[in-house]
Amino acid sequence: DRRDGMLYFRPPHDTAHKAPGPGAYVSQAQNVIRLLSGTEHVTFRGLRIEHARGTAVAAAPADGDRRGAAAVSHISLINCTVANSGGNGIEILGWQCLVSGCEVYGVGGTAINVTGGLHMTLTPGRNQVDGSWVHDFGQ
Repeated sequence: DRRDGMLYFRPPHDTAHKAPGPGAYVSQAQNVIRLLSGTEHVTFRGLRIEHARGTAVAAAPADGDRRGAAAVSHISLINCTVANSGGNGIEILGWQCLVSGCEVYGVGGTAINVTGGLHMTLTPGRNQVDGSWVHDFGQ
């Protein structure tokens, strides 16, 4: 409506009450899942995680300081779908974390970024990513 300066959107009538699927989504959430420093022994299984403005699943220090000890430990994402986010799909800085059997797609940055361990002492992080399918990322 040019006169009133308003833009209208009408989603297709057959998608009005279906989810997930085609439609319009507006998110104000920076992250869908945000794990704080010190979080331990948490498993996410079979979830569909999508529509973050930034990283969909973030388990790293909020201040971006990656020089100290790992932020989280024993975090698992198993058979999850992570999709349609503006930043990264999954970002974990931790110890003994697992991403397994997940599908990550439609994210603006890196699909999966898992780091850990201490470089100065050569202490391994023992993180693992396996059996996951990543496609259509970094767009």
